[in-house]
Amino acid sequence: MEKNCFVIMPFGKNKDEKDFYTGVFESIIVPAASKLGYNVNRVDTKLTNVGNITKNIIHDLVEADIVIADMTNGNANVFYELGIRHALHKCKTVLIIQEGCEIPFDLKQHVSVFYSTNLQGIQSAIKGISEAIIRCENAREEDADNPVHEYYPSLKYLLSSKQEDSLQSQLMELSKRNAELQALIDSFGISANVMSKELDIVDALNEADNLIKVGGVTAVLEMRQCANQGDTETFLVKLKEIMQSKLLTPRAYIDISRMCDSLGLIPHRIIVLQKAHETFKDDVDIVGLLADAYSDHPAPEYKQKGRLLIEEYARIEYFDGKPNMTKRSNNDDTLLMGLFNVYLAQRDWDAIVSVCDSAIQLGYDNSIYLRNKARALVEKQSFDEAEIAVQSAIDLEPDNDTLLVILSDIYQKKGDFENALTCSEKAIQIDPDDATNYINLAIDILNRGFLRNQSGNIVGPIEKKKRLSECLPILSYALKIDDSPTIRNRIIEILSRKNAHKEAIEVTSTGKLICVNNSYELEYILKDAEKT
Repeated sequence: MEKNCFVIMPFGKNKDEKDFYTGVFESIIVPAASKLGYNVNRVDTKLTNVGNITKNIIHDLVEADIVIADMTNGNANVFYELGIRHALHKCKTVLIIQEGCEIPFDLKQHVSVFYSTNLQGIQSAIKGISEAIIRCENAREEDADNPVHEYYPSLKYLLSSKQEDSLQSQLMELSKRNAELQALIDSFGISANVMSKELDIVDALNEADNLIKVGGVTAVLEMRQCANQGDTETFLVKLKEIMQSKLLTPRAYIDISRMCDSLGLIPHRIIVLQKAHETFKDDVDIVGLLADAYSDHPAPEYKQKGRLLIEEYARIEYFDGKPNMTKRSNNDDTLLMGLFNVYLAQRDWDAIVSVCDSAIQLGYDNSIYLRNKARALVEKQSFDEAEIAVQSAIDLEPDNDTLLVILSDIYQKKGDFENALTCSEKAIQIDPDDATNYINLAIDILNRGFLRNQSGNIVGPIEKKKRLSECLPILSYALKIDDSPTIRNRIIEILSRKNAHKEAIEVTSTGKLICVNNSYELEYILKDAEKT
């Protein structure tokens, strides 16, 4: 026969409190009661609850086989509902409370289960709640677990006796097993206390294993292994299983969505992030990723859906048909990156410029606005305005080598190749251990032909045949700094495009690039880096 457990507890006034109490419900209360065969619900999780909330609560307080009441922080609604339960039922109510909280005077004489949210505390609480439920199930007709019926034992109450015969049978069976176990212990001369302690440790470890499995940690690790191996078929099977879990954290959802992306499962990635967004409405990281996922979908309606979602959370309003930043949101950087990624995917350069200008007018000095404005202006061929925007961003972040790379690209598009080269050199000076900066410099030289000569002067454009010999030492040095597959593949691609097939094969087979000639450009940069 179906058994129901109804939980009354605080819901929290802010996101942190809501996450905390939801975690207590899903990680402690549900495992404790469900392993005893109960369907566990709060008023917000029971699918059959519709219409008047108070009416639903009263119904569950009356009809539930077991009620668990979390008294943490003295929530008024909880105690009102607890009073109703105590008045109507003589027994079968379990009291719990967070460690460190004060139990109200009227209930101090009654057993309460304390809980905490560390791993040991979770296991202890699960065990304590389970034992309290079992005590309720085994209660005699005359037993009371609350002050109302203790002080007025003759008070009428709602106590179902429909399972009395079954309970009596279970009690007899347990008594028989207990006698057999005691006889076995006595025959081997084992101390009952030692036996109990060992069994408690095993139970705790088993509960810990089960909690990790239910919470999705083990499953996430297995899915990551499938994704790394490219095993899409097994990954999809595990995806359907883990998405049934109610204990996934925001980080777990994000990790799973990225695995979907790595396997090219765009629709699945969207479904995962949609579920995450439904569960964690205020998580801006999830909002940004969901908007990105919508933008990656080939259907225009999905791209627009992503735009509307991110604009809502970034608090964008339209004036004269243009999007504008109106006020600062809770996490500008995360939302802005998602917002600009959506606009970039739609190639809406005017939208980027409009949002950036409105933010700057409001006095925001975040370089993200200036950086994205510059990129949009470059696409619009407005190079002078783009240069001004990047220079302003550099004033805010003088040690940002990425901004210098953007400025170098702007100078190249303007035909100012000497300044473009200087910017690439400065990027290396800021971060001489970033192999990407050396690769960018080599690309500039290969494409434009400007470099430093032995005297330290910029000359060019040199002949195309000489450009590769000048760049090979630079690329070789980049490999010495970072021989990761990403850097190797990028250098192999550059060499292949320039028909340097011998050198490309060398990098492919050995991971190195042996150069006979020197590069005055590289020598100049390294000397300059040493001075810095």
